[in-house]
Amino acid sequence: MRVLASRRLPGPAWDELDDVELLDGPLVEPRPDVEALAVVAETIDDRWLDLLPNLRIVANYGVGYDGIDVEACARRGVAVTNTPGVLDAATADLAFGLLLAARRRIVEGDRYVRDGRWGRDWAEAALLGDEVSGATLGIVGLGRIGSAVARRARAFDMRVLYTRRGPGEDEGYRPLDDLLAEAEVVSLHVPLT
Repeated sequence: MRVLASRRLPGPAWDELDDVELLDGPLVEPRPDVEALAVVAETIDDRWLDLLPNLRIVANYGVGYDGIDVEACARRGVAVTNTPGVLDAATADLAFGLLLAARRRIVEGDRYVRDGRWGRDWAEAALLGDEVSGATLGIVGLGRIGSAVARRARAFDMRVLYTRRGPGEDEGYRPLDDLLAEAEVVSLHVPLT
């Protein structure tokens, strides 16, 4: 099976592909030899499907598939797959890293040192930031990623509140307005729509 990929994908599965070709620029010529298409964020529509007449599957390396015209694929008998969960840990790590950077003023401190200001104009309260431990985190959307952020926050002894579409069943649940009033930090984990 001939596979066309929009970019090299991470992980060991890439090494299992026998006949894979990396796309070099936009697809403009018909490719009847291609049966599988591996993408990350490309828009796959009728134009792509016209150029790939023997396509059998579009595999999206990512949770969503907003850029793939699923109906057009279905009309042509092309299966569409995605990889739910593949980026949950990475996304939660990044969200929590940004939380740490903002609360502790890490980026500002890094610039301060790189600019050679360390030791010259230090003030006691400068760049100390706010504590993470003991702070209250409000999570809007407690799905896979929101739950992963909550686990990281609890490891830092943060108090975790959450809201979601359906009612919660434990003491951490709050309606959105209450969560926004109580939380010192808010992290959004909801669909763009």
